[in-house]
This record gives sequence, structure tokens and C-alpha cells, in this order.
Amino acid sequence: HITGDTYDETGAINEGNSDYFAGTFTGRTLIGEYAMAGYPSGMNYHNKILFASSRSGIDQLYMMNPDGTDIQQLTTGPYWHSFGRWSPDTKRIVAMTGENSSTAFPSMMAVFNADGTNRKLLGPGLKSQMAWSPDGKRIAFTLWPGAEIGDYTTYIYTVSSDGTDLTRLTNDPGVYDGTPSWSPDGTRIAFSSSRDHPGTFDEIYLMNADGTDQRRLTHTDSLVNVGSSWSPDGNEIAFTSNGGIALVDKDGTHLRHITDQYKADVGGYYDPCWSPDDQRLVATWWASDGSRNIVLIDSDGTGLKEIAHDTTAYATYWSK
Repeated sequence: HITGDTYDETGAINEGNSDYFAGTFTGRTLIGEYAMAGYPSGMNYHNKILFASSRSGIDQLYMMNPDGTDIQQLTTGPYWHSFGRWSPDTKRIVAMTGENSSTAFPSMMAVFNADGTNRKLLGPGLKSQMAWSPDGKRIAFTLWPGAEIGDYTTYIYTVSSDGTDLTRLTNDPGVYDGTPSWSPDGTRIAFSSSRDHPGTFDEIYLMNADGTDQRRLTHTDSLVNVGSSWSPDGNEIAFTSNGGIALVDKDGTHLRHITDQYKADVGGYYDPCWSPDDQRLVATWWASDGSRNIVLIDSDGTGLKEIAHDTTAYATYWSK
């Protein structure tokens, strides 16, 4: 892996002594009417479901209780925000935004306090593909540096939450590496990769938090497996498998599907995330007609129910 990378003010990403790809800046504090709705710092953000919705016109972040009540808008303004992720202490959020985006990098990562203060752009990233380390000091994310020139290689990086110390963890040209998820003890990262099936199927892999010891966890050889999410007790990993929700033990055993997989005339489930008590998952239901909703399901596959009643809702994340 490559360490010590930073974004400079002129638009170059400094990967050690390499100019591997062009990027953007970091650490720019942004204060303006587009930042956050500005909820008071004393608000309780624990055990809340974060999601994106275009109910206000463009995609913005909202939060609600696990039963779907008390929906509140968090971000506002002319730029879209989506795929928000609570920090482990719920005091901060990292999200994707259209602010300062470009053809080369259509989405940017922004970090801000949950009450809307101390907002910073960290740099480019891929939608839905970010994860906080358990100590809240680093963020793992996916970057697609060659998008503008037709290079479909993606890489997994980590960066300090202040935008410094950019570190690349994967380096497999010609393949997709993405959707990182940190283990609760901070020692490992689960991710998806097409390295064994370039351009066709993805499997779930594990690596140490420093990028070493990368190894395959699932062996379906026929399914698209992405969007991994560690259970809070560290024993299981949930992920999207061909438009359905699947679980696998951390050693790769006991793979099971708890929902149906995608059906062209019905729809599928995406982006599962565990509840703080390990008992349930929240996910996005994406219907075949393009409408969406947020659902809860017990980890044994029972108790499926809709909670958002919003046909534009997606990209869920459950805070501790």
C-alpha cells in the first residue's frame, strides 16, 4: 500500500512521490446556506437511520427513528447529498455531495458535524462506498481515478478524517475493488472485488486494515456480491447478493440468503446495514418500476416491513 498521500490546493493527489492520478483538494472548511439544516448540538443522534431522499427536489440527507417516525432533514441547499455514514460516536457524518464535482470526479466526500458545523470537503470518491474506522479517526472509501478516460479500475483507500494521510490499500489494475466495511475491532476491512472474475462477478474479500493479507471470503462464482456490512458483534457480514440480502460468517462459512434475489418484474434489496443490537438490518428496496423504499428485516429473514413510505428514499445507515 502507499502512504502519506494528500490532496493539494492545485488539484493533484500526491501519492507519496507518485502523481498516479488527478484529484482535488482537502481540508477546505465550507460554511454557507447549502451546508446543513443546522440542528442543535444537543440533539440525540443515537439509534437513528440515516438515508437519502429527493422529496425536497434533489437528494438530501434525512434521519428517522427505526420505526419510521420523526423524519428530519439534515442537509439543504443547491448541492445533492447522499450515502451518508454516521461516525461511531454519531457526532459526525461523511457523505457524498455534488459540490465541486466534475466529469472526472462526479461525487465528492464531505465530512461535517452532525449539527452542521465544521464541514470540509475531503476529495473525490464513489457513491455508497465509504466506512468509518471504529475509532472514528479514518475513513475507507473507493476511488475511480480513470473514469474520464474509460479505465474502469477502482481502488480502496483510507484517509484521516481531516483529509490527511491518504493511503491506498488495493492495487489491482483492471478490476473493481470497492464497498469497504471496517470490522468492529478495527483490525480488518471487508470489501468486494472482481479480481477473480474481471468484468463479470464480484465476491467478498477480507484484508487487514493496512491492506495486507487480502483473501477471498465468498466463493459463489456466479453472483454479484457487494455492499458488505459487519455485524456489531463482529461475527457476521451482510451484503447484497444479486439484488438480495445475504449473510456469511466472518470465516466464510454459513453463507445464507435471507431474502429473494432480484427479479426483473419485482425488484431487489440493496445496501444492508445492521442494527446496533445485531438483531435486524435496514436496507433499500428498489422496485422494478424504479420506485424505492426503506425496509427492516430480522437477521433470520423474518419480520420484513417498510418503514419510510418514500418512493425516493435509499442509501440507509444505522447509527449506534
